[in-house]
Amino acid sequence: MSNVKMVIVIDDSEAVRSKVGHWFKQREYSVVEAADGEEGYKKIKDNLNQLTLIVSDYNMPKMNGGELLLKLDKEGLGIDIVKVLLTTETPNKKTFDFTKIHNFRGWILKPINEKKFLKVMEALGFFKV
Repeated sequence: MSNVKMVIVIDDSEAVRSKVGHWFKQREYSVVEAADGEEGYKKIKDNLNQLTLIVSDYNMPKMNGGELLLKLDKEGLGIDIVKVLLTTETPNKKTFDFTKIHNFRGWILKPINEKKFLKVMEALGFFKV
């Protein structure tokens, strides 16, 4: 079994994917990127046994982050993978009932900066800052 830690970063903004991916790569994580929820879903299925974290934008074309997490849960995929959403505005429970998503750990509000992101990842046990 590999000791490589793998995350997937899903965001329709290439700049956000690149920035967040870079922060993980600096800490020796393997990073998979996807531009929307549909692509993310396929890549999650392809790497299911290696992923330790899903970082996904909430608002994206084709399939948003909430729809992606609900689809994974409905299919019983990635139940043990930690999930975090990126968003400009925290959706309320009427918009997206995140309480039902297995291993959903919270939101990171955009715009994100390295200090804020690292602090959240440290709190979740992924980074040692």
